[in-house]
Amino acid sequence: MRYRWLIENRISVRQFQNTQVDRTKLLQLMNYSEEIEGLVEGINTQFIFITDGVQKRDILEGNAGYDGHLIYAPHYIAILSDEKPLYLQNAGYMMEELLLKATELDLGTCWLTVEDGESLKKQLEMKATGRLVALAAIGYPKTRIPFTPKSTSTRIPLEKFVYFKKWGEIPSTEHLELRGLINVLYHTRMAPSWKNQQPWKLLIDGSEIILVVGGNTIPEKSLLLDSGIMMLYLQRIFNEAGFTVKWIPYDNKKNYHSKYNIPKEYQIIGSLNI
Repeated sequence: MRYRWLIENRISVRQFQNTQVDRTKLLQLMNYSEEIEGLVEGINTQFIFITDGVQKRDILEGNAGYDGHLIYAPHYIAILSDEKPLYLQNAGYMMEELLLKATELDLGTCWLTVEDGESLKKQLEMKATGRLVALAAIGYPKTRIPFTPKSTSTRIPLEKFVYFKKWGEIPSTEHLELRGLINVLYHTRMAPSWKNQQPWKLLIDGSEIILVVGGNTIPEKSLLLDSGIMMLYLQRIFNEAGFTVKWIPYDNKKNYHSKYNIPKEYQIIGSLNI
C-alpha cells in the first residue's frame, strides 16, 4: 500500500449509503485482515465482520458510536483481543491498518467507541475469544466530491506536538528538513483520534523519537487506542521513506518524565530509533 497517499486521503465518514459493499471488496478486506501483523507478539487478536449491519442496528444503538451516537452503515468491523500488556495499542494499530486498506478500496470508514464490550459481544452472539475492543463502520460514503483535497485546517501544527530534547522546546524547520523528518511528521498529523482530540506529543532526542499521549478529558482506553494508530502511522511512513524502524515499549525504570520535563498527566508509550 502507498501509506502516505492513503493517510492523506483517509477521512472519517459520518454518513453512509444503504448500499451493500461489493462482495469482492469485502472478501479482499477479510483476506487482508488475516495478514495483518500486530504491534506486539503473543496477543491473540481477531477481526469479526458484521455484514448485516442494518439488521444489527437495534443491538448496536446505545452500545457503540461516535460521540455517543451510532453511525449507520451497511457493515461493521469488530476487533477482539486478549487482555495483555499493550493490547489496546496493538488493537488500535491493527484496526487502523485494516481501515487504510478499506481506503485503498475506495470505501469509507469511521472508528466507533464501544461502551461495554462484554455485553455487546454477548448481544451480537460472537463466539470468538477475546474482549470486544472497538468497532468501525464501513461502506460507501453518502456524498463524495472527486478530486477535492482533504482539509487539514483542524490538524494540530507541528510546533504544537513535536518537541526537541525537552518538553515545550520546538525544533527548527531547518533541523527537521536536514534530518528528513518534515514530510514524515506532516503526514502523522492526519491520524484519526477520539473526538479529533489529537492527544499525541513527539519528543526528538538524537536518533530517538518518543511518543507521549495525554489529556485530562480523554478516556484511558481511547488514549491507548489512539496511541496505537499513531504508532502505525509513524512506523509505516518511516518505512516508506526508507527508514528501518521498530517500536520499543517504554521501560518504566527510565525516568523520562524528569529527564524531559514531561507533565505528569502524560503517558510515555514507547520510542522509535531512526
